[in-house]
Amino acid sequence: MKAVVFALAVALAALPVVGGACGKAGSPVKVSISEIALAEVSYSMIVVEVTVQIVNGGDSPAVMDRIEYDIYFGHKDKWIWLGRGSETQREIGAGQTMGFTIQTQIDNSRLIRLVTEAIFGTEPSQLKVDGRASFTRGTSAFQVRFDKKMTSPSSPGEQSANPLLRGREG
Repeated sequence: MKAVVFALAVALAALPVVGGACGKAGSPVKVSISEIALAEVSYSMIVVEVTVQIVNGGDSPAVMDRIEYDIYFGHKDKWIWLGRGSETQREIGAGQTMGFTIQTQIDNSRLIRLVTEAIFGTEPSQLKVDGRASFTRGTSAFQVRFDKKMTSPSSPGEQSANPLLRGREG
Protein backbone atom coordinates (compact mmCIF):
# COMPACT_ATOMS: atom_id res chain seq x y z
CA MET A 1 0.00 0.00 0.00
CA LYS A 2 2.86 2.40 0.82
CA ALA A 3 4.33 1.80 -2.63
CA VAL A 4 1.00 2.49 -4.34
CA VAL A 5 0.47 5.79 -2.50
CA PHE A 6 4.04 6.84 -3.21
CA ALA A 7 3.67 5.84 -6.88
CA LEU A 8 0.49 7.93 -7.17
CA ALA A 9 2.17 10.98 -5.66
CA VAL A 10 5.16 10.59 -8.00
CA ALA A 11 2.92 9.97 -11.05
CA LEU A 12 0.80 13.05 -10.35
CA ALA A 13 3.78 15.25 -9.56
CA ALA A 14 5.61 14.19 -12.71
CA LEU A 15 2.61 14.40 -14.98
CA PRO A 16 1.74 19.19 -18.62
CA VAL A 17 -1.23 21.45 -17.80
CA VAL A 18 -4.15 22.72 -19.82
CA GLY A 19 -6.68 24.93 -18.16
CA GLY A 20 -9.81 26.88 -18.57
CA ALA A 21 -12.07 29.56 -17.27
CA CYS A 22 -15.46 30.60 -18.39
CA GLY A 23 -18.04 33.26 -17.94
CA LYS A 24 -21.64 33.10 -19.05
CA ALA A 25 -22.03 34.67 -22.48
CA GLY A 26 -22.59 38.38 -21.89
CA SER A 27 -21.80 38.03 -18.18
CA PRO A 28 -19.01 40.16 -16.74
CA VAL A 29 -18.25 37.47 -14.13
CA LYS A 30 -15.46 35.03 -14.99
CA VAL A 31 -14.37 32.02 -12.95
CA SER A 32 -11.01 30.32 -13.41
CA ILE A 33 -8.80 27.85 -11.62
CA SER A 34 -5.44 29.48 -11.01
CA GLU A 35 -3.77 26.51 -9.34
CA ILE A 36 -4.26 22.84 -8.51
CA ALA A 37 -1.90 21.51 -5.85
CA LEU A 38 -1.39 18.35 -3.84
CA ALA A 39 -1.56 19.65 -0.28
CA GLU A 40 -1.18 16.36 1.54
CA VAL A 41 -0.42 12.80 0.54
CA SER A 42 -0.79 10.09 3.17
CA TYR A 43 -1.53 6.38 3.25
CA SER A 44 -5.26 6.93 3.62
CA MET A 45 -5.95 10.09 1.61
CA ILE A 46 -4.79 12.80 -0.72
CA VAL A 47 -5.82 16.42 -0.20
CA VAL A 48 -6.11 18.44 -3.41
CA GLU A 49 -6.18 22.24 -3.14
CA VAL A 50 -8.01 24.04 -5.93
CA THR A 51 -7.42 27.80 -6.04
CA VAL A 52 -10.29 29.63 -7.68
CA GLN A 53 -10.23 33.17 -9.03
CA ILE A 54 -13.43 35.12 -9.68
CA VAL A 55 -13.36 38.37 -11.64
CA ASN A 56 -16.44 40.59 -11.42
CA GLY A 57 -16.10 42.94 -14.37
CA GLY A 58 -19.58 44.36 -13.79
CA ASP A 59 -20.59 47.66 -12.27
CA SER A 60 -22.49 46.10 -9.36
CA PRO A 61 -21.56 43.54 -6.70
CA ALA A 62 -22.16 39.84 -7.38
CA VAL A 63 -22.76 37.20 -4.72
CA MET A 64 -21.40 33.73 -5.34
CA ASP A 65 -24.09 31.61 -3.75
CA ARG A 66 -22.24 28.35 -4.32
CA ILE A 67 -19.28 26.97 -6.21
CA GLU A 68 -18.96 23.24 -6.76
CA TYR A 69 -16.55 21.13 -8.76
CA ASP A 70 -15.77 17.48 -9.41
CA ILE A 71 -12.27 16.02 -9.63
CA TYR A 72 -11.61 13.23 -12.13
CA PHE A 73 -8.60 11.07 -12.97
CA GLY A 74 -8.04 9.53 -16.40
CA HIS A 75 -6.78 10.00 -19.92
CA LYS A 76 -8.03 10.14 -23.53
CA ASP A 77 -11.44 11.46 -22.40
CA LYS A 78 -12.03 8.46 -20.11
CA TRP A 79 -12.57 9.91 -16.65
CA ILE A 80 -13.13 8.32 -13.25
CA TRP A 81 -14.72 10.51 -10.59
CA LEU A 82 -12.60 10.95 -7.44
CA GLY A 83 -14.33 13.58 -5.35
CA ARG A 84 -16.25 16.83 -5.06
CA GLY A 85 -15.36 20.19 -3.54
CA SER A 86 -17.60 23.15 -2.76
CA GLU A 87 -17.77 26.52 -1.08
CA THR A 88 -20.63 28.95 -0.37
CA GLN A 89 -21.39 32.62 0.09
CA ARG A 90 -18.74 34.99 -1.19
CA GLU A 91 -19.45 38.58 -2.25
CA ILE A 92 -17.36 40.04 -5.05
CA GLY A 93 -17.50 43.81 -5.29
CA ALA A 94 -18.04 45.67 -8.56
CA GLY A 95 -14.88 45.56 -10.67
CA GLN A 96 -13.07 43.38 -8.14
CA THR A 97 -11.18 40.09 -8.25
CA MET A 98 -11.32 37.51 -5.47
CA GLY A 99 -9.20 34.40 -5.04
CA PHE A 100 -9.66 31.59 -2.53
CA THR A 101 -8.59 27.98 -2.05
CA ILE A 102 -10.86 24.99 -1.49
CA GLN A 103 -9.46 21.73 -0.10
CA THR A 104 -10.87 18.43 -1.34
CA GLN A 105 -10.10 15.18 0.43
CA ILE A 106 -9.85 12.05 -1.74
CA ASP A 107 -9.94 8.58 -0.19
CA ASN A 108 -6.95 6.58 -1.48
CA SER A 109 -8.92 3.34 -1.71
CA ARG A 110 -10.41 4.72 -4.97
CA LEU A 111 -6.96 5.36 -6.34
CA ILE A 112 -5.36 1.93 -6.06
CA ARG A 113 -6.77 0.70 -9.38
CA LEU A 114 -6.07 4.06 -11.02
CA VAL A 115 -2.44 4.06 -9.93
CA THR A 116 -1.95 0.57 -11.30
CA GLU A 117 -3.39 1.68 -14.64
CA ALA A 118 -1.26 4.84 -14.67
CA ILE A 119 1.95 2.95 -13.89
CA PHE A 120 1.39 0.14 -16.38
CA GLY A 121 -0.60 2.06 -18.97
CA THR A 122 0.88 3.58 -22.09
CA GLU A 123 -0.88 6.96 -21.96
CA PRO A 124 -0.18 9.80 -19.52
CA SER A 125 -2.93 10.27 -16.96
CA GLN A 126 -4.51 13.57 -15.98
CA LEU A 127 -6.54 15.18 -13.24
CA LYS A 128 -9.57 17.15 -14.37
CA VAL A 129 -11.58 19.68 -12.37
CA ASP A 130 -15.02 20.47 -13.83
CA GLY A 131 -17.35 22.81 -12.01
CA ARG A 132 -19.94 25.52 -11.85
CA ALA A 133 -20.55 28.58 -9.71
CA SER A 134 -23.96 30.10 -8.99
CA PHE A 135 -24.25 33.88 -8.62
CA THR A 136 -26.89 36.49 -7.92
CA ARG A 137 -26.64 40.12 -8.94
CA GLY A 138 -29.57 42.19 -7.83
CA THR A 139 -32.64 40.14 -8.77
CA SER A 140 -31.00 38.02 -11.47
CA ALA A 141 -29.33 34.65 -10.95
CA PHE A 142 -26.89 32.89 -13.27
CA GLN A 143 -24.32 30.09 -13.40
CA VAL A 144 -20.74 30.14 -14.66
CA ARG A 145 -19.02 26.89 -15.72
CA PHE A 146 -15.26 26.32 -15.50
CA ASP A 147 -12.78 23.50 -15.98
CA LYS A 148 -9.12 22.66 -16.01
CA LYS A 149 -7.14 19.57 -17.00
CA MET A 150 -3.64 18.94 -15.80
CA THR A 151 -0.97 16.32 -15.87
CA SER A 152 1.43 18.13 -13.54
CA PRO A 153 0.01 19.37 -10.25
CA SER A 154 2.06 21.94 -8.40
CA SER A 155 3.21 21.77 -4.83
CA PRO A 156 1.38 23.95 -2.28
CA GLY A 157 2.36 27.60 -2.65
CA GLU A 158 4.42 26.96 -5.79
CA GLN A 159 3.96 29.64 -8.44
CA SER A 160 4.66 28.56 -11.99
CA ALA A 161 5.78 30.78 -14.83
CA ASN A 162 3.80 28.50 -17.13
CA PRO A 163 0.80 30.54 -18.35
CA LEU A 164 -1.24 27.36 -18.70
CA LEU A 165 -1.33 27.01 -14.91
CA ARG A 166 -3.20 30.31 -14.77
CA GLY A 167 -5.97 28.95 -17.02
CA ARG A 168 -7.52 30.65 -20.01
CA GLU A 169 -10.44 33.00 -20.22
CA GLY A 170 -13.65 31.45 -21.56
